[in-house]
Order: sequence, then C-alpha cells, then structure tokens
Amino acid sequence: MARGGRFWPGLALALVMGGAPAPPAALAAAPAAGREISPPEMLLIPGGWFLLGNDHWDSDEGPAQRAYLPAYYIARTEVTHRQYRAFDPTHQFPPGEEDHPVANVTWAEADAYARWAGKRLPTEWEWEKAARGPDGRRYPWGDDLEPAWANTGAAGLGGTAPVGSFPRDVGPFGVMDTVGNVAEWTASWYLPYPGGGTTNPDFGESFRIVRGTSWDGDFDCDGRTAFRNFARPDFRHPTIGFRLAQDATP
Repeated sequence: MARGGRFWPGLALALVMGGAPAPPAALAAAPAAGREISPPEMLLIPGGWFLLGNDHWDSDEGPAQRAYLPAYYIARTEVTHRQYRAFDPTHQFPPGEEDHPVANVTWAEADAYARWAGKRLPTEWEWEKAARGPDGRRYPWGDDLEPAWANTGAAGLGGTAPVGSFPRDVGPFGVMDTVGNVAEWTASWYLPYPGGGTTNPDFGESFRIVRGTSWDGDFDCDGRTAFRNFARPDFRHPTIGFRLAQDATP
C-alpha cells in the first residue's frame, strides 16, 4: 500500500479514466475557464491538458504525466446538508449546520443524489484538474505550505465548517474546499495510473477513489492535490462527502 496518512484502516487511493483522450484539436473550441452556468454553483472547467499525479510521494500517485480532459462542469463547493435533505427528507444533521457539507454517506447514496439532481460524481481526473489547474501545483493555491488556509486537522476546528468559509482553499478555476472540510467520493475505481509500475492487491473494482482530505486529515500529505485515497462503496464516515459534476456537452 502506498505511503501516506490514510484516513481509515484498510483504505488507500487510485484513479480511472475511461476512454481515449480527446484530440488536442479540441483545445481550440474549449470554453473559458471558470465561467458559471445555471445553477450558479457549477463551474466550467475548460478542455485541455494538465499535470496528473506525482512522482515524489505515494507510489500510486505516479507516474506524473500530462493528461487530457474535454470540458466539463464541477460544483464550486461540496453538497450541503440543506441540499441533501431536499433529496432525502429523513436526513438528520446537527442544528445550525444546514450549510455544512453532508457526510456519512455511502458511494451509492452520493451517486443516487447526483442522478436525482441531473448530474454525476466527478471522475478522479476531473477532481484533480479542478483542484490543481493545468500547472501541477501542490495545493490549490500554489506550492506554499499554508495549514491555516483549509479546514484540516491543522485548523483545529474538530468538525466541518460551512462550505466556502475558507476563502483561500480555492484553486485556479474557483473550485473551493478541495483541501479540507470533507474528503470526497469520485466516480472512479482504484486502479493504477497509465504507465504505472506499482502493483497493489487493492487495485481493481472493489474500491472507489476518495479525493481531498477533511477536518480530521493531515494537511501536509493528505491535503496535496495529487493525494489519492480509497474506500469500499458501502463505507460511510463523518469525514467523507461529495460534490457534483456534469458533462459540458450532451
């Protein structure tokens, strides 16, 4: 298993991106970065190349490589308790935390909400590009170690905060809370990166990728944009939530 501060016993991370990359010619028709659409919390991430992975930390993050994604939309922040209750009226949460990110949901519950909302969960590649931009930065804001800029264990809150309440936890496309608050389910299975030489008995279609860290996570390692974790789809935990994504074209 790869080195790093894992959130939960028996867990780890990886990525899958189905299909061949779109041709570079699509770059010419890519929409502008970060343009909002309806609903306003969705941001448009332009098609193009970005730096995926890392060769200097956990072995399952490599090899670092240029990867291509067509344009897509991703939510500015994570799904909140208020939003999730509209889908599940029985959903319970502490008073006054309506705008905190929903957590303690399984992958299937997150996927069901996304489908109900007419959207989907982001792939691992989509999540990483939205968090770090095209230039491969270590954290969404750059390469500087700034533990106070995100709601991780280093912040000392001991729980979630309203989404978007750490304004410096934001990437180049305007996507917020990818370092802290809650870690996030993605649509991807835990698989090795293309060209990766790492072997891992957990690779396959048993675990779903979880990205980002949480209010209880280690900032230095887990807060990096390339950090990968994973969990069984039926796992639920107070540090795991999700955000939405959407295709840019039908």
